[in-house]
Amino acid sequence: MKKLIIILFLVASFPLFATQYHVKNGGNDTYTGLSDAQAWATISKVNGFTFAAGDTVAFKKGSIWRETLTLPRSGTASNYMVYTSYGTGAKPIILGSNVSSAWTNTSGNIWQSNSTFASNPNTYSNIFFCEAGDTIWGSYKSTTGGLAAKYDWAYSSSRIYVYSTTDPATAFNNIEAAQRIYCINLNDKEYIEVNGIAFHFATWTPAMQKTDNASLTGYTQRNCFSSYCGGINGYGYGVYLCYNNTLIEDCVFHDMGRRGVSINNYGNYDISNILIQRCTFYNGYHTTGPDIETGTSTSGDMDSVIVRNCLIYDDPDRDLAANVVSLFLQGPHGGTGQLRKVYIYNNIIKYGFGFGLSAEDVDGVYVYNNTFYEYNWNTYPCYLAYFDDGSTDIDVKNNIFYTLSTTETQGSGAGLATYAVSDAQVDADYNLYYRINNSVRIMLISGSSYYMNTAFPINKGYETHGRKGNPLFVSSSNLQVQEGSPAIENALPISFVTTDFAGNERSITTPTIGAYEFNASPAVLVTSITISAVGSATTISTEGGTLQMYTNVEPDNASDTTKTWSVINGTGSATIAQTGIVTAVTDGTVTVRATANDDSGVFDEYSLTISNQDIPEPEPEPETVPLIIENGLRIKENGKFIKP
Repeated sequence: MKKLIIILFLVASFPLFATQYHVKNGGNDTYTGLSDAQAWATISKVNGFTFAAGDTVAFKKGSIWRETLTLPRSGTASNYMVYTSYGTGAKPIILGSNVSSAWTNTSGNIWQSNSTFASNPNTYSNIFFCEAGDTIWGSYKSTTGGLAAKYDWAYSSSRIYVYSTTDPATAFNNIEAAQRIYCINLNDKEYIEVNGIAFHFATWTPAMQKTDNASLTGYTQRNCFSSYCGGINGYGYGVYLCYNNTLIEDCVFHDMGRRGVSINNYGNYDISNILIQRCTFYNGYHTTGPDIETGTSTSGDMDSVIVRNCLIYDDPDRDLAANVVSLFLQGPHGGTGQLRKVYIYNNIIKYGFGFGLSAEDVDGVYVYNNTFYEYNWNTYPCYLAYFDDGSTDIDVKNNIFYTLSTTETQGSGAGLATYAVSDAQVDADYNLYYRINNSVRIMLISGSSYYMNTAFPINKGYETHGRKGNPLFVSSSNLQVQEGSPAIENALPISFVTTDFAGNERSITTPTIGAYEFNASPAVLVTSITISAVGSATTISTEGGTLQMYTNVEPDNASDTTKTWSVINGTGSATIAQTGIVTAVTDGTVTVRATANDDSGVFDEYSLTISNQDIPEPEPEPETVPLIIENGLRIKENGKFIKP
């Protein structure tokens, strides 16, 4: 067991005379920016303003911008520049995309954008069809003659063409065409904090440094939501940067075309102190979660990296053309810069579409108390934890490796796999393995296979205290273990792993294997849910109108207070987002339902009457339809809910 290299971050502090500036839709760039009433209107104003170190720029919640924020100055080690939000409601949104003001039918089901677009989104990215509670990647065709199905699109002479059986302005909430490389150009500025902002539809990435070969220090991103950037297996990164003292926490990244978070040292300088914690990543296309690399032709090292308490998952039913790695670590592969001392602990990695964890040519990777749950059965090979290409100093302890698959093409489903790695460099012990069939592999060690019904390779130094057996998870969505699990009290204490995935204290003498510490106290189930609406409204009487619904969940100490929204259509119809926003569709009555996500089965219902939805549609106004972004973790994709 290795000691954790202590990673210290200089916490951003605020000088006594730091100033907060405000930006909102409906503001005015001639104002002072010093209050909500005096808020600026545009990001362009921010880009050109002269700030002092330690100042804060606050974007109003509920506002949306289609501009790039180009950071005008650095902070200092003691006075970070802060870009955050203020007010109530949904996070402020910065978009890397533009939309057409209207559409013109050119022939049949082919529609041309009235607005022009400076660049072809397909060069690096895509266009995105936004529907109620759903966003679909477009299918690019090189000519308009190829447009034959919904979501097909083409680009010609600065116009976008789409296939649609009706006017796209009404068939979709929006059609977002990626136009700007990033939502935030970090502009090689240092000592920066970005907090509480949503980013979508950039050509490359929501946040990106300007120069690969630049020695930079001090980047914090917290409580942000980023999605749908880049093109599938092309570009598209939740963040793209490499700073000393990087902290990324409590963020959500999904549907990135290439990497959930890309921290790659492609320079000739050394980088250290990277901490990624309590983040959620899902629906990736190359690397769903963090991608940590050093360059193949550069000399810069990267060391002291921690990824902890993160949830990384993919849809078990996805069938993609290429494998996807949940968490990827890669050393120099020909370069001289080393990737060293990477700590991976207290994470949940589910349904990896290729590899759960892949570490190649890494010098020091320490993997403790993670739960690797299943892999996507549509792909192979797929290993839950894979070490390759001469990686050294590998320590793998207290992890659960679990899959019910009986298929093992090329060893798929193996919990631990190594290739071109010396056994002497691996210390794997105190792990728990489970496969439903005794004749399928649980380990694939340098070409040798080991099964549920065969002994561990103790003679090679593996799993002297390892275990096999069903961990007895509460459910596929709740990976805490139940009484009687072989994971309970059978882990090796790790000095710095003092809490579990949920923040609960771990036993200092007999901890539990996996991401969760066993809690002998039974889960507290929900006993009641009460739905309410803004203003106690029971009607929606404006065409396409919306109504925000809320819930009160009891008891307050319920183990899981989350819920799922749904609508039961009666004589009328409506849709509801998982944020609780109901959108009217047709006249009549509907029933809104909120169902507890725990095992209680508790739900509540609320009746609404919808009217005035059959009004003939007016001529399109030359303005953008408001974008609907769903910031919850329960996302609907292709008509089906995806659950962690």
